[in-house]
Amino acid sequence: MELSVLAQKINTLKHYSREQQLTLSDADIDKFAAILAKADDWDLFRINPLHFAEQHSFATDSMVDLFVIAAKVGLFDFVWNEICPSCGRIEHSHENLNHIDAKHFHCALCRMDVSSALDDYIEVAFSIHPSIQSLHLDPFSGDMSHYHRYYFSNNLLPSEAKKVCMNDSMHAVEPLEAEAQKDFEIEVQAGQTWQVTSFALHRSLMIKITAGNAQSDLEVDLLKNGFSPEALSVPAGTLHLRLNNHSSRLLDVLVLNRQESKMMEILEKHPSQFRPMLTGKMLLNNHSFRELFRVQDLKPDLHLNIRSLTVLFTDLKGSTDLYDKLGDADAYHLIQSHFNILSQAVRAHRGAIVKTMGDAIMASFSSPNDASQAALLMAQGIVQFNREHNQSHLKLGLKVGLHEGTVLAVNADERLDYFGQTVNIAARVQGLASAGEIWVSDYVLKHNGVADLFAQAGYHGEKQQVSLKGVQALTTVHKMSA
Repeated sequence: MELSVLAQKINTLKHYSREQQLTLSDADIDKFAAILAKADDWDLFRINPLHFAEQHSFATDSMVDLFVIAAKVGLFDFVWNEICPSCGRIEHSHENLNHIDAKHFHCALCRMDVSSALDDYIEVAFSIHPSIQSLHLDPFSGDMSHYHRYYFSNNLLPSEAKKVCMNDSMHAVEPLEAEAQKDFEIEVQAGQTWQVTSFALHRSLMIKITAGNAQSDLEVDLLKNGFSPEALSVPAGTLHLRLNNHSSRLLDVLVLNRQESKMMEILEKHPSQFRPMLTGKMLLNNHSFRELFRVQDLKPDLHLNIRSLTVLFTDLKGSTDLYDKLGDADAYHLIQSHFNILSQAVRAHRGAIVKTMGDAIMASFSSPNDASQAALLMAQGIVQFNREHNQSHLKLGLKVGLHEGTVLAVNADERLDYFGQTVNIAARVQGLASAGEIWVSDYVLKHNGVADLFAQAGYHGEKQQVSLKGVQALTTVHKMSA
């Protein structure tokens, strides 16, 4: 490891961390640096910041911010992983979100399509920057653990039954050099389906075993775009399989007996679990990411699905009058103070300000609970601000609206923005509010724990059905007031 470069990056990291007002101290960051200095190549390959925080007793939210800032200063690279929820295979790793498919990705091992919505199985990990350490990773060195760490996510926590089934299914895991060939001899039985997968090619060969008792000799070519042929049938007996690598690079080869019905039964009884990880949605709702990566090299037609996003809009009552009463300079200072209150509330509850519009903001959150807590903290902050100034002509009146649903993440003038009916409804719900009120859609209030949050803050709700512009059906909303 280049320790001098690491020390330089850590000093820059401390500076940025103070600017971003992280709760981590310089001593915490020094501890972070010491952990990195002692880590091996595999530990530095794909770091899950949530698991890292748990392992080393850091606050989770601060650690996510720290990794984001560390990527900004060149200590890490972002890695966007597309993870199969069934097998945990990392089907693709991308340097940025431009390369994520708008609809789905295909797992070559499970032979199924997986939604590429940013909510669940698009993970953002962090890999050490080459200027700090060049990683030398051989998935075929040592035992099978290196193979799994290279091609599969460490965040998948399979059941013991699934582990046993996978181990029983595997016949061979081998590297296949460029322009080389490899032979396999397999005893196959009628009714079986054998699968040969190359993760590097993202392709599989399927071999169905029919009735009979014979010796079969098969020769299959691995080309740069897959197997040729991709499907075969042979009788039961002894199968001699020769694989020819006609590509110009080393390929991985996994040969297994595809016990699909048995695996499905195991997954139904013992579903796999994922440890908490930083999803694409969570990163887009991270304040530090939004602040530090405002301008990105996004493709013009970027549009990615988010299945569930909570959108918050605010507006400030009577801001135009403030300029008449106070003059431009004092009114501007007052409105900036109000923005600081809103920004702190958004950040405190794992949200991000998407944009400001005059004296209003649009913010996004990964859950209705986070958004509701932020809204309550905003309202509390404005009340405290008015109390401290104690002048009628300085009173600010905040109006807040929230809605939750599906959105598209899009490129809007080289910045990430959100588009869709969820955004429209959130804006319309905010438009119903008067000063001091928080209006929420029924989707938000019905989310587990949200009603309790408002009740504990001393708010009572009034349910209404309203007609919103651009929405055909009546919308159920709740006026929350203290």
